[in-house]
Order: sequence, then structure tokens, then C-alpha cells
Amino acid sequence: MEVFVRLGSTKFIKSGICTNFYDATYKLFNDFLDMHFKKYDSHIFRKDKLWNEDCDLSFRRNMKGV
Repeated sequence: MEVFVRLGSTKFIKSGICTNFYDATYKLFNDFLDMHFKKYDSHIFRKDKLWNEDCDLSFRRNMKGV
């Protein structure tokens, strides 16, 4: 997270577009990073591969102490 705050600071605060770290980080995520993060949806993996009966049974059999 620190990297994103520093990137936003360098790009938007030093250039005078934003005046605080929150606005700079928010603008960085919404204007530049959001489109890249939407390409990789980890929820698809969870629904298709992780949250199924076979994995659930395997986790229950091998879980210790619960």
C-alpha cells in the first residue's frame, strides 16, 4: 500500500493536481489501476476451483484441531 501512496504522491501532489494523500491515492486507483485490476478477477477461481465439494471434503479431512 505504501508504494501506491508514494506513486499517488509523486504523480498528483507534486504536480499540484491533488492536495492530500487520500485524494492522490484515490485518483491513482480510479484513473490508472482499476482497469488493470478488473482484468484479473480472483473470485472466478474461488467459485470454479476452490468452493466445491471435493475441496471442502479435503479441507475437513486434513484440518487439525477443529
